[in-house]
Amino acid sequence: MGGKWSDAMIRRLYVGRQTCMAAGLLLALALWTIRPVLTDPASLMPVQENLITTVPMFNAWTIWWNAEQLTRGFQGYWDAPIFFPEHGAFAMSEPQPATLMVSPVYWFTGSPAAAYNAYLLLSLFLNGWWTFVLLRHFGHDRRLAVTGGLSMIWLPISLRQLEVLQCIPVWPMLWTWVALERHGRRPDFRTAVSGVAAYSVSFFTCIHHTLFLSIVLLPTMWVLFRTFFTRRFQVWSLAAFLSTAAVVGLFALPLKTTIDHFDFQRSETLVNQLSARVTSLLVPPRDAWFGAQESGRFGMSAGWIKLGIVAFGLPLLLRRRRRRTWVCFLLATLIISALLSMGPHLKFGEHNIWWLLADWLPGLGQVRNVFRFAYLTQMAVIILFIHSLHEFRLRLRHRFRLRNSGTILILTIGVLALAETAPPRPHLMGVPDLRRNGDWIEYVRLTTPPGKGIACLPFAAGVGVRDFDVTTRWMYVSTQHGIPLLNGYSGFFPPSYMALRQKVSEQGISASVLQDFARAGAHFVVTTKEYAQQHEAEWNRASGGSLRPVFEGLAGVKVFEFTDNIGESPPWCLSFGRLDTSTVPQWTRCESQATRTRGLVHDLPVRIAWPIALCSWVHWLPMVARSIARMKKGRSERTFRWPFSGAGSGVSQVPDGSSSLWQARFSGEFTSLSTAALSKQPAAFSRQPQDGQMSRPFLSVQFSMHCACQFHRTTATKLKFVFSECF
Repeated sequence: MGGKWSDAMIRRLYVGRQTCMAAGLLLALALWTIRPVLTDPASLMPVQENLITTVPMFNAWTIWWNAEQLTRGFQGYWDAPIFFPEHGAFAMSEPQPATLMVSPVYWFTGSPAAAYNAYLLLSLFLNGWWTFVLLRHFGHDRRLAVTGGLSMIWLPISLRQLEVLQCIPVWPMLWTWVALERHGRRPDFRTAVSGVAAYSVSFFTCIHHTLFLSIVLLPTMWVLFRTFFTRRFQVWSLAAFLSTAAVVGLFALPLKTTIDHFDFQRSETLVNQLSARVTSLLVPPRDAWFGAQESGRFGMSAGWIKLGIVAFGLPLLLRRRRRRTWVCFLLATLIISALLSMGPHLKFGEHNIWWLLADWLPGLGQVRNVFRFAYLTQMAVIILFIHSLHEFRLRLRHRFRLRNSGTILILTIGVLALAETAPPRPHLMGVPDLRRNGDWIEYVRLTTPPGKGIACLPFAAGVGVRDFDVTTRWMYVSTQHGIPLLNGYSGFFPPSYMALRQKVSEQGISASVLQDFARAGAHFVVTTKEYAQQHEAEWNRASGGSLRPVFEGLAGVKVFEFTDNIGESPPWCLSFGRLDTSTVPQWTRCESQATRTRGLVHDLPVRIAWPIALCSWVHWLPMVARSIARMKKGRSERTFRWPFSGAGSGVSQVPDGSSSLWQARFSGEFTSLSTAALSKQPAAFSRQPQDGQMSRPFLSVQFSMHCACQFHRTTATKLKFVFSECF
């Protein structure tokens, strides 16, 4: 028994080591695919040769909004701060709640670009890993399974659209395939739960992919259901269906309500342009080794080597009874998805199949990129390619007695097929420097009244994707101030915004446009210094003096305010010009930026001191409670014992009603706080409060917190600001 147990443990360790090596290879290829951004992942994002930066910037903003909403309990999740004052703006595009997986990356770096790159890397790795799991599930050799995983990481159609982040993760669809195959063969509680989880994750990752997957599964999944007529299958399938409808329906209902409210539809001309043709389905990408076309046509073939191997291997696969059902499912998926990717070009006589389906299936009428059905086509080709290589390897081993040489030949073919459609080196795009823009961001964040928004100029000049590059850059910067924008970018645009954009494009910033801005709730107009120099005189004439400049940032950004909505400016702000840094408390200038970005790299001392300060504060909580009790009894004085002050320090008397450190926030007297200052000069805390300052219980808590932070000389002033914001 002991020997057998030892052998089992050794085998298990060997299998675990081999699996870890496979995962390492998949991760290494995923890292190599996006290798240029690894030099500075917090400031760079990859794009392909089309150099479209609008979509990556928008997806980085989407990741920020999901991470921000997680900290707020998803209150107002659909009312994203774009297209103000429209509601449900987040439902006009892919919400991608699966990006919550990389929320810690944003919280610790303060960079949406870093979270974007982390999600891209994770998606590529999981594409390969789930392909590896699927192929191992069907009993394939580990080396062939790794080859299939590497091929799925380099899915040709996916990496030729690297900027479309929501279409990169195809692993939930692979997971759904595996779950359906297991459930059709042996239905039980585990397979039902796996199917619900797989389909739900697919929906939360990319609704576009899930819609296409559902349409293709309708006629194909029945092939996998071998136990369809058994009671066990029907009961567990019904339970899985109802559970999936409940999970997905709660999220899909707001999306459908918003789409129905605005009646979003795609034009027939646009759908025709973005549909595949027979030739494009057979042509490899332009940078492929074999059969590439020099024309601008977008090739959607997985590669001639893969297609050739699949064509020769299909007869052998269909003769294999063990996997015949699965192979028929993949073959049906390949054919149906290829036909559907042709969209309106697919006709039978006078009947257009696509528009008939669009009228019948919900959501299909809002689809623009019909050619993306080819994602499923290429995925099926890659899986069938590995199955075919496996069959060839078995034939070479058993019929021709080619064991090692046959394996080497098969792996060589796999490597050649992988290299045939290797992706080109991605280009790099930079993102706005959030720290360089920190001064005007902080000004807008602190002075915009609740319920108001800002208009960022220039507006998009047209309706093309490239025209909205400037808009998405304003959206990226807005991740630091969170103020709603009148403009924005998404998959669909509300009619009110499109009318305003058209008016700005035709009239410029006229008096009527400014009235529309103010009527929509804009408190500030933010633009670049160069753009303001060209149009400021025109704005003055159009506004009649109601739009005046109030701030100019160090990064060349100017802020204009509507005079009808002028509020009381902070005491450290000038009416015009740059921020008067001489009157700003040092901790305000330094910490306002770090607190908003919440970057671990730039704010490490604060994060280290947080738990220590909290523990110190909890230690002195009884003293705070006693102080509040004395105030409620009407005592004229509050007595505080200075912690860590030594036996000879005695007791310091603080008169009732003292403003404590709250007044120091505006007076700037305490730019640094040390043990010596606290122990030798307690009278500095005895100033009288002003109107509207913090109430006495909060002063006691804040006072105690600062006493507890004496050992953190370099971070005590930062902690004061953080705790003040919390309370």
